Amino acid sequence: MKTTACFLLLTLCTISTRAVDGWPAGVREVRYPSTADKTEQPALFYSPVAKEPRPLLVGLHTWSSDYKNGYDIPYAKWCVEQGWVFIHPNFRGPNRRPEACGSELMVKDISSAVEWAAKQAAVDRDRIYLVGTSGGGHAALLLAGRLPELWAGVSAWVGISDLSAWHSECKKAKRKYWHDIEASCGGPPGKSPAVDSEYSRRSPLTWLGDYRGPALDINAGIHDGHTGSVPITRRR
Repeated sequence: MKTTACFLLLTLCTISTRAVDGWPAGVREVRYPSTADKTEQPALFYSPVAKEPRPLLVGLHTWSSDYKNGYDIPYAKWCVEQGWVFIHPNFRGPNRRPEACGSELMVKDISSAVEWAAKQAAVDRDRIYLVGTSGGGHAALLLAGRLPELWAGVSAWVGISDLSAWHSECKKAKRKYWHDIEASCGGPPGKSPAVDSEYSRRSPLTWLGDYRGPALDINAGIHDGHTGSVPITRRR
């Protein structure tokens, strides 16, 4: 029984030796235990060869993608160049189901990824950073408000701040994302108090009203919000 338990534990925390297509050498697939529901969750992970504590960057995937998406490869490349630890969790995948899109499962998946990474590498606990774009920006803003004590700094790019408002804007503009939001929150805004509560709980603005956390970097490009999927109003 002890041998079996040890084998399962090693399997749970083993880093794959297989390279990930398109990602820098040294970035590997891993699975780590989430405190949300005791499940194994996938991520990409990089740890430099270093004895002294190194900063950790947590990169968050975009709205419709998962932990293997190529949009965030620059995060990993930067960490490899700088000698930082890097983790890119799945946090329940694309935002089109209740388990994703700001759920309690997703919040604990990300915090669990941080704790797991800190056990695998020499991580400077005072220099843990969070970054994400679009859906990752939504998640970064949400985690800044939900777990401000965890981060030394948070950078959100073209993130969504209010799901109810973005639902209305997407439906008016005939962008598909309103379907995703309804699938995640249980229906359209106003359907029921329970549904409205989901919209509120999953929206960063709910948690950032009296923000006193770490440095929060909110960004939009010259054209972002005017021609893209996330209107500039979502980043006010």
